[in-house]
Amino acid sequence: VATLVDGGDRYPAHLLKTVKSYDNTQVVYAYEPEPVSSIEISGSTLEAVKKGMGMVVTEGTVRSIFSSCVVSAGAKTGSAQTSNETDNGVFVCFAPFDDPQIAVAVTVERGGTGTAMANVAVDIINAYFSQSAGSNAVVGEGTLLQ
Repeated sequence: VATLVDGGDRYPAHLLKTVKSYDNTQVVYAYEPEPVSSIEISGSTLEAVKKGMGMVVTEGTVRSIFSSCVVSAGAKTGSAQTSNETDNGVFVCFAPFDDPQIAVAVTVERGGTGTAMANVAVDIINAYFSQSAGSNAVVGEGTLLQ
């Protein structure tokens, strides 16, 4: 999903964005990723896919769940069929819709439909974009938690 909504560029997974000086006043290193691969997709095809994913959260099966989302988003529900067992639930989404910054994928073995995973994705998006993500939120950078 991240590759798709980024226009086809796939970047490597990473955890480090910046390294700051001991007193937190200077950035001594900033990670600047380079795409590791690209897929070819026309602008019109990308817009059609994004429009459909946007409709899933505004008019579709997860509309009521995404009504509590703090930013606009696009999503796709699904299920991966298994033999003689409950299907695996699959749900992917991205947010904000107009300027994607985060992509979320939730898969649960024998979880049924992807719609059942939407609540988890909304919680992740809300935590990512909310100023106060809860009682365990880190107030400032460079703070050692003990």
